[in-house]
Amino acid sequence: MVVERIARELRGQACLTLEEVAPPRRQVMVSRSFGAAVTEPAELRAAVTAFASRAGEKLRAQGLAAQALTVFVQTNPFDTGRAFYANAVTVGFPVPTQDSTALVRAATRGVDRLFRAGDAYRKAGVLLPDVVPDGQAPADLFAEVGEDDRARRRMAVLDAVNRKYGRETLRFAGQLSGSGWRRRSERGSGVSTTRWAGLATVRAG
Repeated sequence: MVVERIARELRGQACLTLEEVAPPRRQVMVSRSFGAAVTEPAELRAAVTAFASRAGEKLRAQGLAAQALTVFVQTNPFDTGRAFYANAVTVGFPVPTQDSTALVRAATRGVDRLFRAGDAYRKAGVLLPDVVPDGQAPADLFAEVGEDDRARRRMAVLDAVNRKYGRETLRFAGQLSGSGWRRRSERGSGVSTTRWAGLATVRAG
């Protein structure tokens, strides 16, 4: 019983064992509330493209692959002048993937199905449910020979450049369609009091 366990723990007796190995992740999600309402499909695609690309980075960093992708959108639930709208669509993959290109394509297809003209979107996101270890992902028998290796090399270059020079140094063209969805704080000027790189350089002599 819970009460008995609490009483024993208060007396210093451990009742729950610690996990020696963290359980594998079951899903990956990237979502964000927008800095300003999004009303154009191109800008909503730009936001979701950025989320799908980031989700791919997380997959590769953790050695995982996605079996499907869910993209969701919603308007402002507190806007009394408009009817609230929230919806989601899931796109499956022939084989599990960690290729951001495949994730972006699936996410933008989902946006095309979800977008409604006249709505002002305030949040969107990408969810990768039921992820699996990349080593367990079978090969696609119908893929062009060598395409999987080429995709892995492309993603390796993408990740290496973005690690060295900063996130989104290399990014998908679809992300350039608009930036109004980004949080205002992300578009602000650098703060020299919180980053060494932001300090002014003074040369004497």
